[in-house]
Amino acid sequence: MARPTLTESEVELVREKVCDAARGLFCKHGLDNVGLRMMGAEVNLTGAALYRYFPQGREEIIAAVRTRAFRELADLSAEAVASTQTPLDRFRGVAAAYVELAHRDPVSYRMLFSLMQTGDFPELRKEARRARDILFRAAQAAAHSEEADEQGRVLAHVAWAAIHGAVMLETSEMLQMGVDIGQLVDGIALALLHLSGQPPVS
Repeated sequence: MARPTLTESEVELVREKVCDAARGLFCKHGLDNVGLRMMGAEVNLTGAALYRYFPQGREEIIAAVRTRAFRELADLSAEAVASTQTPLDRFRGVAAAYVELAHRDPVSYRMLFSLMQTGDFPELRKEARRARDILFRAAQAAAHSEEADEQGRVLAHVAWAAIHGAVMLETSEMLQMGVDIGQLVDGIALALLHLSGQPPVS
């Protein structure tokens, strides 16, 4: 007997349930210890049945979970940019978005920057680029640099690396020397100004 044809909305609903289940399992057991059979059991499907919704299997599910996390990061960053006035405050706001996501969902946050997936996942690439571009523009504006300028590109990458490093220290409970994450973010912002040769502006 042929399986009934699912509508696009029905497929998407199952995909969302699988992603929710997978994220929870990753949090509980660790990414490397969760396979298709375990994911399927969480939503009353066999591991083989998941290929109906994720043709590329486990890698596609991981990509979907990461896509959602990048989208959330980009949305939080965009909200921060829209709600602040000065370039320095916009940069601080975007940095705070990284901190917020890392605290809210540390496993998904680590998955954003600890994996290199080589499959064809256009939505993942799109949301990752959107999140990165918001941070880069905020960092370049705070440093009074332009993307087309080599110094601007370098400073943007310096800011990206510094924020990610600060977040990883915070979520690993390594900030124990009298400096909190807020102070560290402010320090990164001021360092951007110093590197660009601009005077500090509050």
